[in-house]
Amino acid sequence: MSDAHTRPTGEKNRSRDRALSTTVNYVLALAITSILISGLLIAGSGYMESQRTIAVGNALEVQNEQLADSIGEIDRLAATIEDDEGEAAIRVNLLDRVIDRSYEIAVVNETGTDDLRYTYRLEATSGDVERDTLVKTSTPIQETSIRGGSTVIHYDTEIGDPVLVIESDDGL
Repeated sequence: MSDAHTRPTGEKNRSRDRALSTTVNYVLALAITSILISGLLIAGSGYMESQRTIAVGNALEVQNEQLADSIGEIDRLAATIEDDEGEAAIRVNLLDRVIDRSYEIAVVNETGTDDLRYTYRLEATSGDVERDTLVKTSTPIQETSIRGGSTVIHYDTEIGDPVLVIESDDGL
């Protein structure tokens, strides 16, 4: 009777193999799923960073155009001042940060022999995103580099020849 209640040796081993096979399949499925999810996250983060860089560049371009328009406006206003003792100023409400990055404003003299030309460069402080605009003026502009944000552009005659000066607003 003992033979009727016992399993054959081969059937007992198959039962253990099936339990081992289920465990191995589960672990392999977890490993493959983890690798796929990691790959998607890495690819997605690279895509998100490239989209953020594009967005920062576009936002800097908008800020740069606002600055260039204001400089053109104060330059036209300064040209109407007949003596060197007049005053003019414009406040430009630029953003302190674009997207999630601060930026700097630099004015670089590109003057040729015939006209006054300046490059206005807005550059994000983290990353290598910058936007330049070349503008011609009739009034010289003082070269400068300031942090981005609200600025004041004023016509200054106190430092010698009339010049346009760009400064951080800081409650001026």
